[in-house]
Amino acid sequence: MKQRMTLFLICTVVTLVMTGLLMSACTSSAGKFTFQTSSNATVGTYLVDSQKMTVYYYTADIKGKSNIPTALKATWPPVSATSVTVSQELSLSDFSKTLAGYGANNNQITYKGWPLYYFTGDKSPGDIKGNGIAGFSVVVPSKISPAR
Repeated sequence: MKQRMTLFLICTVVTLVMTGLLMSACTSSAGKFTFQTSSNATVGTYLVDSQKMTVYYYTADIKGKSNIPTALKATWPPVSATSVTVSQELSLSDFSKTLAGYGANNNQITYKGWPLYYFTGDKSPGDIKGNGIAGFSVVVPSKISPAR
């Protein structure tokens, strides 16, 4: 029993450390942040960052304002940056920053008014494990309407 408890504690600590590292990387505001697209048979063409990590939007958000419940914030860190660049298939005018987000610097990036997030359950480039969870969806540029 003691060995199981020790293993459980080790796994818990490793998970917390990895989540913290991902959140630190996801909420970095240093320099430019580049968006591009990727493709998946399930969702089609969707928005990713320069590391090919998927970004999401929360369907209960309103234009430029995050409405994520406090209980979900650790799992869905904001995509934050001081400036944005985009690949040629995207339009820079669709992106902006909002000060109504959450996080250390409140420079949360929006796409067509929708605040953007990462999902801490996505561990590898191209993962879309957060799609459809708790009201979150991958950003499919051809299907997303401007936030209201």
